Amino acid sequence: MNYRKLSVISGVFAAALLLGGCVAPTTRSASVDRAVIEREAELQREIALETYLKYSQRLHRVAYPILKNGASLFDEKVRPLIGFNYANKYSFPKDLRKASVSLFGLGERLQIISVTPGTPADDAGFQERDILVAINKQQVPVGLNAAQVMRKTLDGYTQSDRPLTISILRDSVLKEIDVRPAIICDYQVILGESNAINAYADGKTITITRGMLKLVDDDTELALVIGHELANNVMKHINAKIKNYAVGSIFDILAAMYGVDTGGA
Repeated sequence: MNYRKLSVISGVFAAALLLGGCVAPTTRSASVDRAVIEREAELQREIALETYLKYSQRLHRVAYPILKNGASLFDEKVRPLIGFNYANKYSFPKDLRKASVSLFGLGERLQIISVTPGTPADDAGFQERDILVAINKQQVPVGLNAAQVMRKTLDGYTQSDRPLTISILRDSVLKEIDVRPAIICDYQVILGESNAINAYADGKTITITRGMLKLVDDDTELALVIGHELANNVMKHINAKIKNYAVGSIFDILAAMYGVDTGGA
C-alpha cells in the first residue's frame, strides 16, 4: 500500500471537512430594531395608563351618588365637589408623560381628562380636553407644579356650594361656564394598584383595588362594596363621637362634684 499517497488523500479530506464546517448553517441572534422595541414599550405604557384611567373613572362614577346621598349622615365630614379631573403632562411620572401626551394631547396647560357622570361638572357641560383658563377671573397656573397649585386654589373656592365661573378653551374658543359644587361625604375613594381582591376603609379614605374592580364587573355589586366601606367609616366616626361624649360626661360629673358647672362644655 502507498502510505504516502494515502496520507495526502487524508489531508485533503480533512481540509475539505474543515472548509465544509466553515460554510455550514449557523444560528444567528435576531437583529431587532431598538426603535421598534421602544415603540412597543411605549404602546404598553399607553395601554396601562388608559386602563388605569378607565378603572378610575368607573369607580368615581359609581361612588359619586353614594357619597352625595350619604352626606346627610354627617355633621361636618362633608366637602364640595365639582366632578372633573384635570392634568397637564407634568401630572404624570416621567415614564408616562409621553403616553399621556399621546392619549390626551397634554401640554403645559391644565386640561380636563375626565368628567364624572351626574356631577355638577357633567350637568354644566364640561368636556374632556377642555383647557382650564381661569376660575372667577383668576388665571389657572401653567407648567411644572400647575396641578398642585390649582388644587389649593380650587379648594379655596369650593369651601361652600356657592357657584363658580370657570373659563375654558374648547376648540380654540373661549367659554365661561357657571357651576355650583355638590356637597358629598368627605371620604376620598381611591383606586388601589394591587390585583388582590380587596377593599378597605381607614377612617379617611376608601380604597378599592384593581383586583376587586375586575371581580365585580356589575356596577350594583361595586356600589355595595363602596357602600359597605363607607359604612365602616361612618361607624368609626360615630363611635369616636360617642367615645368623646362619654369622656366629656365623666369630666362634667367630676367638675360638678367640686361645685363647678361646666354647662355641658
